Amino acid sequence: MTLIAHAEAVVRLPPEALARVVRVSHLPHVHFNGLHDLVQRLAHDDAVARRLGELDAAALAALRTPGVPAPEATALLLADAAGAPLPGVSEVIDALAARAEPAIAPVDAAAVPPWQAVVAVQTLVLDARDAPLPLTAEGHAALAALTRTAETLDLDPTELAELAGIAVDAGLLAEDADHALRPTPAASTWLDLAPLPAWRALARGTVPDRLQPDVVTDGVATIARRAHAHWPLARAWLDDALQTLARDWARLGVVDSADEPTALGRAWLSDDDRALAELAAGWPAPTDYAYAYSHLELLVPGLLPPREAARLRRLADPVRLVETHTYRIDRDTLQRALRAGETPASLRALLDRLLRGGPSQPLDYLLRELERAHPADTPGRPDGAAPAATAQAATTRPDAAGARDTRVAQALELVAEYHASPDARVRMLLEASQREQTPVAVTVTARGVTRTFELEIIGLGAGRLRGRTPGADLERSLPLAAVVRVEPIPGDAS
Repeated sequence: MTLIAHAEAVVRLPPEALARVVRVSHLPHVHFNGLHDLVQRLAHDDAVARRLGELDAAALAALRTPGVPAPEATALLLADAAGAPLPGVSEVIDALAARAEPAIAPVDAAAVPPWQAVVAVQTLVLDARDAPLPLTAEGHAALAALTRTAETLDLDPTELAELAGIAVDAGLLAEDADHALRPTPAASTWLDLAPLPAWRALARGTVPDRLQPDVVTDGVATIARRAHAHWPLARAWLDDALQTLARDWARLGVVDSADEPTALGRAWLSDDDRALAELAAGWPAPTDYAYAYSHLELLVPGLLPPREAARLRRLADPVRLVETHTYRIDRDTLQRALRAGETPASLRALLDRLLRGGPSQPLDYLLRELERAHPADTPGRPDGAAPAATAQAATTRPDAAGARDTRVAQALELVAEYHASPDARVRMLLEASQREQTPVAVTVTARGVTRTFELEIIGLGAGRLRGRTPGADLERSLPLAAVVRVEPIPGDAS
């Protein structure tokens, strides 16, 4: 009986291994209707394929070699206690092995200049601090919410959405309970980085942890070949991971359209700090000053440090964030700054320090108007810290990882109930026989007499079981209390 072999392997798993098996299997439903339902889902070909993708070449070879222990495969519910493949596993292996190694589809993604990618992610993080970025049902940043920011950055919304995905992979943005992206605690540290180390952090975040050892001074196709050799059956996760990596590397300028490393990509992949510094020398220079420009507009002739930019964005709206940055100030933006904790005095001090030549006459008029309207000054936030209401860390939405944790908890509970019940194995085998219409050997003891019947179970209830003798029309009804043992029929592989 196929499922009985899986069931007996399931109940032998230690809790840590069972939790891993359930997580890796990506089971589609949260609720299990009993142990049999859990086992049935874990034995499904798709779940088996996902777990096979966890085996490296050596562990797979052990699984496929008779008489060789296969501890990793046993822990992943792919082999029995002796290391032999569980029923159906060999067939899934053959089907997966027949598929070609991963093929990376051509990527149509123009590179965003490295410094502009950094500015774009900084902008996304700063925007999401005050207004979380909504996600689509598929978990991507909603393009409609990115349109205005994309125009400011001179990017296509699709490019900005992909950079938002890179920010998630780099641990700077995370999904909250409202299905939106918020900055993580790590984003605060990242915002303090200069453009080059900030770009390197983004590039490093694109590479899944499993593939980190395979980062070489070549393109994604080389990584794909190495990864396929290391995880021969990992197509279930490897295809998506490599395709996403190819897109992200093209977008960040790590590789060109032919999947060849760019000069920047080659320097990064080989940790050539000198070459990276020489390349970054051509990026727009960081600056710490601005000019009052065109009445109520400010011009920053370079890249402001992110925390300075964050504070400036409290009192001014970005108009264009490309090589030179422009911002516009009006009464509404100044009122927004006050609500964020600034004061007329702190705003005046910030602009006096930032603006070479001081505020323009129209801007000075607005500041004086603000000072007259708020004569009782209160301390502002000179450090640019966000208000508590908007500085909260992102929390994980309980639907992806949360749902997997729910499934794990249910699986552990079902197995614990099995071990706590003295007749659990008997009931499990009887239920499996009934559901799969396969025979079992049922041993009963009554009035001092012990007999064994080969039966296909056709009914369970009211304290009795009904079974049919295979190949005959003879039915038996036996009290469940009299059943002392149930065993699968040797050689039955149905």
